[in-house]
Amino acid sequence: MHILHKEKGTTEHYSDIHIYAECVRVVYQNRIPSLLSVLIVSVIPLVVGLHEKTRTVVLILVSILWGYLFLNSFLCIRFNRSKISDQDTVKWGIHFYIQHCLLALLLDSIFLYLQINRVEGSLLYLIMVSLGFSAGSVSAFHQLKWAPPIFITSSMIPQIIYFLSLQSKSNIVVAAMLTITIIFMSIISMKQHKNWIRTLALSFELQVAKNEAERIARIDILTGIYNRRAFYEMAPKYIAAAKRSNRPLSVVMLDIDHFKSINDTYGHAVGDIVLVSIANMIKHEIRESDIVGRLGGEEFVILLPDSDRDGAFKIVERLRQKVQSMNFPGYDFNVTSSFGIVLNTAHESIDRLLKNADSALYDAKNRGRNQTIVYEQPGID
Repeated sequence: MHILHKEKGTTEHYSDIHIYAECVRVVYQNRIPSLLSVLIVSVIPLVVGLHEKTRTVVLILVSILWGYLFLNSFLCIRFNRSKISDQDTVKWGIHFYIQHCLLALLLDSIFLYLQINRVEGSLLYLIMVSLGFSAGSVSAFHQLKWAPPIFITSSMIPQIIYFLSLQSKSNIVVAAMLTITIIFMSIISMKQHKNWIRTLALSFELQVAKNEAERIARIDILTGIYNRRAFYEMAPKYIAAAKRSNRPLSVVMLDIDHFKSINDTYGHAVGDIVLVSIANMIKHEIRESDIVGRLGGEEFVILLPDSDRDGAFKIVERLRQKVQSMNFPGYDFNVTSSFGIVLNTAHESIDRLLKNADSALYDAKNRGRNQTIVYEQPGID
């Protein structure tokens, strides 16, 4: 049964897990350029560290780094090409934190190894690489709150320990400066993350408002079923599908008998109760594949895919009897209704089908109301 409705947690607001999932997705979208830059940087130790003393270990460490790049590129491509649920993105976020930490430790291991073995310029390269990738992490991955701080800390703590181990004033100053850098860049990252979340939440709120506006524009405010506009948008698609698959399709028009007298006698508020009650009954009785809409006033329309003449007639007769047996507590009256059915044998337009269904409905009213009439094509016995 096709009716518009709100899904809990989607039209009212976006949950924290949805926001977190979006952050993870953005981070993985930004991941490939970062990995390419690491690949470029991996050339440096090969250029400066292929001395006889360090060659073997450098090749092993760089090979591990390349293995890291290959694996994470594969995971990144897999994530970006897959439709991963919001719940499953949680573990991918955790994986990213681990990846980020391992990358920092791998880079430190390579350049500190070269420094310990007195390869000229290794420490300078390490500091430049650490600062460059730390800034890049803040810029590209601040969507995940702890990703940049984890990388910055994992990258610079081993360097701080190394400088402190040298026990000289100048090296202690460098260690202090690296500590300040960790704090400063982490604060910047946190602020950027906060701004990002605020912007993302606002974007989601605007999308929710847009979706809600579109939903409201497609429903009848009183009854909660599709309005004329929505029905006219959807019906041609069902007609085309029925034509492609050569399946039957029926259109039904329903009119409440003597509805004006109900409004005149009991008031429009009671008339609204009747309309809402009948709309709710139809929604409950028809199939999931069917469409119900209100064309205006007391007129309703129902589209029944895969329903031939007999099938549509059985459904409509059940609805007619349901209407006739309805009670309205506090009011001493009953309601009847008239139905007109048209079978889409010639795959006609929705306008033509509604015109023919209305003709059958008009015939039902002329024959005394509270009955169902199937439209007969002219010239067909």
